[in-house]
Amino acid sequence: MVLRRFSGLVLLLSSPALLACGGGSEPPGPAPTSESSLPGPDEFPTPGDPFAKDGPDRQHRSALRAADRALSSLAQHRTGHYQTRMVLPGLSIAFEGDYDIARKSSTNRVTFRAEGDPSIELQMVSVDQRIWLTLADAATSDDPDSCWLLLDADLIEEETGIPLPTLSGVPAAVAVVDQARPVSVQRGSGQVTATAPLGLVAGTTTQTLADNLGIPPRSTIEVQVDVDVFDGEVTGLSTYMDSIHVAALDAGYEPRSEVLDTPGLLSGYSVDTTFTARGLPVSITAPPHDQVVPFTTGRGLDGALSACQGRVSPRGA
Repeated sequence: MVLRRFSGLVLLLSSPALLACGGGSEPPGPAPTSESSLPGPDEFPTPGDPFAKDGPDRQHRSALRAADRALSSLAQHRTGHYQTRMVLPGLSIAFEGDYDIARKSSTNRVTFRAEGDPSIELQMVSVDQRIWLTLADAATSDDPDSCWLLLDADLIEEETGIPLPTLSGVPAAVAVVDQARPVSVQRGSGQVTATAPLGLVAGTTTQTLADNLGIPPRSTIEVQVDVDVFDGEVTGLSTYMDSIHVAALDAGYEPRSEVLDTPGLLSGYSVDTTFTARGLPVSITAPPHDQVVPFTTGRGLDGALSACQGRVSPRGA
């Protein structure tokens, strides 16, 4: 039972915390400078310039410039800790972990709470284009019986028919902040209203939602996000499923379900992220080779997970 529920959640898991580029069959191109591994502005052009002479008044322009510097600083720190929480109908998902932009890597502890079921906790490690996961209670580094499943997006797509995005290792929320353009600043609150490319913002939700809305992974349509700033540093990000839904419909993208043709269906659902420990050292390493079972075609996720458990069960007997 646990394996079946576990494997069913793997596909849902592949987007919300680990996608910096939002998807596609090729990894993201290099940023304009070698300092960042995040998608560069040439990949996600933004129309207009909020700092132009015919824009807001001088005081507001000054606030927007300060906000822009704050948003850019998150990626410049290169490392940090994040917590993300999203609530969906009948399901809540919480992510917590560290990230390293230069190494395109992250560690994540993921908690799923579904109505009527006990919660499931997974431990994930992502380095560059690879991702490993295991049940959280089996993920202690000093346990020789730990077993990790190595996932490959191309193989999972071949096995299940569900296209998964490129796994970059960097939380999607970090990439959204890096590419966001401030449009207004709420004085006294530290909240910045900004716009960011729809392809990136959709990556903060589940890949299932983005696919069902027909959103191309590299969509440059702008959508609103809210960024919390304190003392010149980004402390939080909120993205809104209803804004993503409406932007996709307005852009003419075709949902895969007629139910999603109606705006307002996702009203009230958000994805909220907090950022801490910016710039502090993090330690992210792949699991030991002898504790890894790769996902291969022909036996499905359930079979791969069974093999993973079977590999260690004799020791625990």
